[in-house]
Amino acid sequence: MEDQRVDDLVRQGMDPAEAQAWLDSQEMEPEPEELGAGDADDESDPCGPFVVWPENWQAVELFMRLQTKWQWRPDGRRDGICYLQAEAVMRLLKMKKQRRLFVQLQEMERAALEALDEQ
Repeated sequence: MEDQRVDDLVRQGMDPAEAQAWLDSQEMEPEPEELGAGDADDESDPCGPFVVWPENWQAVELFMRLQTKWQWRPDGRRDGICYLQAEAVMRLLKMKKQRRLFVQLQEMERAALEALDEQ
């Protein structure tokens, strides 16, 4: 499995040594049952550390830079990210593969809206 992940990163343009070093730095936290936690009702921290694959990092960065650019509906709920602002941020930061980034941004936006609606 580890070799496949290195190969995937190399196909994305990463140097093999850098890919292996990056994977080695991504230590996953043990599952609660591995820690001996007995209560299944304990909720883990939803804002705890998580892994972002290198090919997704630029989209995550774009999403985070747009956190103040949400459009709001009259009922006080978020409607979505202002796409004009997204385009401006991508252009100002000279981000490459903007169409791919825009699709990824929309996927994260949709997931965020679904999660916010559940609250």
